[in-house]
Amino acid sequence: PLRDCVWILPQPCGKPWYSDRLPPRALIQSALNTANYAPSGKNQRTYRFTVVWGAEQVRQLRDQCLALCAEYGEAPELNKLMARGTDLLTCGAPCMIVAWSPEDCLNPVLDPAVSMAQLELVLVRAGLSTCWGGYLRQVSDRFPNIRETLGLEEGCRVRCALMVGYAKGERYLRPVWRPDVEAIWLG
Repeated sequence: PLRDCVWILPQPCGKPWYSDRLPPRALIQSALNTANYAPSGKNQRTYRFTVVWGAEQVRQLRDQCLALCAEYGEAPELNKLMARGTDLLTCGAPCMIVAWSPEDCLNPVLDPAVSMAQLELVLVRAGLSTCWGGYLRQVSDRFPNIRETLGLEEGCRVRCALMVGYAKGERYLRPVWRPDVEAIWLG
């Protein structure tokens, strides 16, 4: 079960969160194959994934995003923090996985998010560290050439992004404590 995983917490902001060690391609592909079994509306699975695999490829994507943000004034905090050595766009991850889908499908946001959550659980169980990348989604919404770089088809948008790698951080035997859910029970 997930509670038996070894959790790796990243370094504080300002330091690289991930080691340079690249996760095996076969491990990423196996996790993607498992995530493909996540539930989707009418079992359509209209979402797709783009894997930015390799530290250099991730840096190129990050630099393209930062240049566009600087030029057009989008998310100015990203460039300010980057100038101080804090990379909130990719956190120094050697791999990023992006889930995307067309606008006109049944569940354009929910289906990719459910699949990405499944993917994250598989990757964490395999010993990798992950972090959701909301800034990449935000920047890709604003700039069509980022969507083109990621290989998105016409009429599609990035729904979620996941930074993936081996963390530079401490290993914990249990996840961070969360209180029990206060659910409303009917019946």
